[in-house]
Amino acid sequence: MYQQNNIFRFLYLPFLLLLMNGCAPKNKEQKRDNESKLKLARIMENYYKERMQIFPIESTMNGEEQYNDKLYPDFTDSYRKGIKALYQKTLDSLQSINRESLNDTDKINYDFTKEYVSLLSKELDYKFNRIPTDQFWGFHLNMGQFASGEGAQPFKTVADYKNWLRRIDGLEVWMDSAIVYFRLGIQDGITLPKPLVEKMIPQFEAMVTATPEANLYYSPIKLFPESFNEKDRRDITDAYLIAIREKVIP
Repeated sequence: MYQQNNIFRFLYLPFLLLLMNGCAPKNKEQKRDNESKLKLARIMENYYKERMQIFPIESTMNGEEQYNDKLYPDFTDSYRKGIKALYQKTLDSLQSINRESLNDTDKINYDFTKEYVSLLSKELDYKFNRIPTDQFWGFHLNMGQFASGEGAQPFKTVADYKNWLRRIDGLEVWMDSAIVYFRLGIQDGITLPKPLVEKMIPQFEAMVTATPEANLYYSPIKLFPESFNEKDRRDITDAYLIAIREKVIP
């Protein structure tokens, strides 16, 4: 699950800024060192950009906006192959850098990136994806925070409201996939302890309400910006009612 990897985004950005701050080369050796610095910066930047595309929820939490309408079941075996490929490509790219040509600060950046991405890659060798969500850090809880209209998911424009509708479409696929993988976990003997599952059941039951208007996912409708005209308000409200009734509650 993407929550397990969030620490990287906090550590990555300061490192990238350090890498990008350098003086113009004054000789061949310094030029070579500077090229290694810039190459490392590009590798980290490319890793970050591709990671945001693969993990759109993490992207939203980082304040990025280009993937606010996306949601993937990133725990499936097929999806994890793509994640694994990104990690391996990053590690291969790092191997092309002569570490000894880096200064002390860049060596730290290099070593951290290599070690951390290696650990993320190794993590994919285990079947943690047989437990797609849990009672404490669960994805369904993050989605609830987004649905409240007061989390990382923005609700400032008509486009924002439409993005969330498309993300709800992804939630349908995510839920169906989670059911499949929980059942695979039962077959493989990889499950949560019973008391933890019992705590998780009410969290899902809370998503089922007598009316769509009483649902947490209706909250953004109560937070319309004043700039929205009546037609936008009406169209969005109708779309949210349908999404809650036909996708979220089922």
